[in-house]
Amino acid sequence: MKRLKFLLAVGTLLIATSPLYLHAQTGCEDSPENPTAVLALLGSVAACGEYARRRFLAGKAERKENR
Repeated sequence: MKRLKFLLAVGTLLIATSPLYLHAQTGCEDSPENPTAVLALLGSVAACGEYARRRFLAGKAERKENR
């Protein structure tokens, strides 16, 4: 559980700081950012977060039933 919290914290930190370096120079043609990659990264982080949340809640419910 500690490892999961650590990975989520590191992922959040990376996601939060990544836009700081991804700003367009003069327009879309020479922009250093790749919007498709950024959206894919955000989508995968959200999907992993939701999966972890569901696993956590399912385990919590299972432990509650076994009491």
